Amino acid sequence: MAKITAAQLIEGCKKRLGWGYVLGGQGELYSEDVGKRFFERYNEKPLSYYIKECAKWFGKHVVDCSGLIIEAFRDYLPSYGDMTANGLYDRCFERGAIGTIPEVPGVCVWKNGHIGIYIGGGKVIESRGKAYGVVETVLNARDFTNWGKLRDVDYATATPQPAAPSQNAPTLTRNLSNGMRGEDVRQAQERLEKHLAQPGKIDGIFGERTEAAVKRFQQARKNEGRDIGAVDGIIGPKTWAILWE
Repeated sequence: MAKITAAQLIEGCKKRLGWGYVLGGQGELYSEDVGKRFFERYNEKPLSYYIKECAKWFGKHVVDCSGLIIEAFRDYLPSYGDMTANGLYDRCFERGAIGTIPEVPGVCVWKNGHIGIYIGGGKVIESRGKAYGVVETVLNARDFTNWGKLRDVDYATATPQPAAPSQNAPTLTRNLSNGMRGEDVRQAQERLEKHLAQPGKIDGIFGERTEAAVKRFQQARKNEGRDIGAVDGIIGPKTWAILWE
């Protein structure tokens, strides 16, 4: 089957920022009549949902969360079939827990019943819900549980070059592991938070949550083909250097 590139998928989502959200929407110009048709077609929500709760989107194009992605595909593949959020995720050829998400723009981010597209730099485009429409959000402020590479997207050119290490990166004077405390642990926690690895409280105490975050970070970088060493939850020179990119 023909594919689109990750860049095309992202562009298709970006051009729909500001569109409305209505369950079942796939790019229609929304109106009361369209809402009545949705009610008759899908029979998933009461008529008041389409006519009253979603009235703010009258006069705007609308998509639901999977519809946003389907419409982006249809910019290039007009006959691309309809799928639900869970259907799109189930067809991913590579996936994992959200804490291991690679820095690959165009991967999907998912939780049961909802899906969006990661555009890089910690940002997501999603058709979030009837109160929000299609918006750009911050990944670590949302509650997605998993990421995946969509089957019909070519990610060959999607992986950016690794960033150069920060000139302000402090020197690592010891390997950091569970049970340790100190300013270097706090700095590591801050960098883990920046990389969306969810270390928990930034308190300079290397506990189980910090160790789990280090493992997530290491696994995500390993998934990108980086020379991270062992996925062991210990911050040595390799992990420290990549944390500061």
